[in-house]
Amino acid sequence: MAAPDLGTGTTLTYANFTVNVLSISHSGPTRESIDTSYMGTTVARTFVASDLYDAGEVSVEFQFAGDESPVTPISAAVSDIVVTWGGAGAGSIWTTSAQMTGWECSAATDELMTGTATFKLSGTIVVT
Repeated sequence: MAAPDLGTGTTLTYANFTVNVLSISHSGPTRESIDTSYMGTTVARTFVASDLYDAGEVSVEFQFAGDESPVTPISAAVSDIVVTWGGAGAGSIWTTSAQMTGWECSAATDELMTGTATFKLSGTIVVT
């Protein structure tokens, strides 16, 4: 049996902003249902799936070094976002377009400085 994959070593890169990930969450893609019911529909409404999907959002908590500027990524136009998941190998890199929608950081005395950022994904997620 293969060893379980761990998140150790996961990184995120966006608009010249690369961070070591402490935790990451992807809301997952969603797809709308389109109501196709009409006046002659009987008993139950009918639906078809949309051809388009919403790629979702990514929230990341990262190790903040103090030299990352929030201005560069938050003001960037839509840019590529690359998540390199912990274990190196096939299928461990996700790339798509995104825009940063939020940023914050914190530092407590004698504790690891951390930051959080959120990204709205746009387009197809390419897995390599």
